[in-house]
Amino acid sequence: MGNIEILQAPFDDKDIEWRAQRSGMSKANRPYAILLAYVTNRAIQDRLDQAFGIGGWKNEYARAPEGGVMCGISIKLEDEWITKWDGAENTDIEAVKGGLSNSMKRAAVQWGIGRYLYNLDATIVSPTEEKNSDTDIMVKIKKDKNDKYGDPYYCKRPTLSAWALPDDGSSSDPTQEQLSEIRGLSNLAGKPENLTEVKIKTLLTRRQAEDYLKELRKRSSKEG
Repeated sequence: MGNIEILQAPFDDKDIEWRAQRSGMSKANRPYAILLAYVTNRAIQDRLDQAFGIGGWKNEYARAPEGGVMCGISIKLEDEWITKWDGAENTDIEAVKGGLSNSMKRAAVQWGIGRYLYNLDATIVSPTEEKNSDTDIMVKIKKDKNDKYGDPYYCKRPTLSAWALPDDGSSSDPTQEQLSEIRGLSNLAGKPENLTEVKIKTLLTRRQAEDYLKELRKRSSKEG
């Protein structure tokens, strides 16, 4: 596996964090949250070290044009440093630290790190005020428009599909039928992600491809 392929390979579940994209009270006055998966910054740094060595990459920050912060991740390819940038707004809590962290996550996606997570559907959960496990995810729920900060609610940590996890080494490459169907359904779903045969084989095993196909078929039937 080449260095770029190492960057783009799936992460272990422990390296994934879940955050609420949106949360609040439904029309039925029930709490809800829409969760998205992200790679942790520490896992991004470890992956860059693994692919290019400690001295083979670097990052830098700059003020964004309209506030927030920009992050550039540079990788030394042969004898040339190549930099890819992205930015994020400062967050409500620990504003500067949150902005730095989020901008690096976005810059990492520019290199393909964790980009496969964009193929996951958003996870809708019904959080409760009671925390049932140390692995539960905390989300803030604002009960009305005058609630500035929201109250802490908790939900069970979502489970990633098999295709979004590293291969355990027991499965072979996807079949030609799987490759063709994945490309076709991904195009219909508007998420082609430049799915060449080589890229699919790099990212998915035959078992993972079948799990991914189930999600694509379900998404396609809903849209149809």
